[in-house]
Amino acid sequence: MKKILVIFINLIILVNFNFAQEKLPKTKRSECKNHFGITGGYSTGYGISYLYQENKFGLQATFSPYYNDNRKFTNFALTGLYLLQKGQNINLMMYLSNDWTSIIRKNSYDSSVWESMKSKTGIGLAYQMYMSPKYKICFYTGYSVLYFKDEYDKYVGFAPDGGVSLYFMF
Repeated sequence: MKKILVIFINLIILVNFNFAQEKLPKTKRSECKNHFGITGGYSTGYGISYLYQENKFGLQATFSPYYNDNRKFTNFALTGLYLLQKGQNINLMMYLSNDWTSIIRKNSYDSSVWESMKSKTGIGLAYQMYMSPKYKICFYTGYSVLYFKDEYDKYVGFAPDGGVSLYFMF
């Protein structure tokens, strides 16, 4: 998984250098409402993500499942975005996100099952930067609330929030 992520980031950087001297026309960017990419963040989730952004509002969905014989791991996040200030190559946005993670483990010795659930809600600022006419990167920073529950314990806590998304726009 790490190799795939490194290859994906290197491809985006190479494409960025190809378009470094090219002027970014506003009409092309404003026509791109659909975005597909990867996201990694505390409350914005991690995995494959899709963003639909039109005018001042955007909605991002992120999903990453992992299943094997002894473990089921599912992460799903929804993030709402609102445009605060539009710039030529950088947009300042506000975000509200919620991330759900479910982990189910089966002990191979006695067949017992352990389940846990995490929910994180975050709010803060997002900075979208256009790297080329078809690629952009988004940085999230803010504050979040964590709720954790398993068979033995419940926990509620507060933490700084952060994340990054890389998108191909179409």
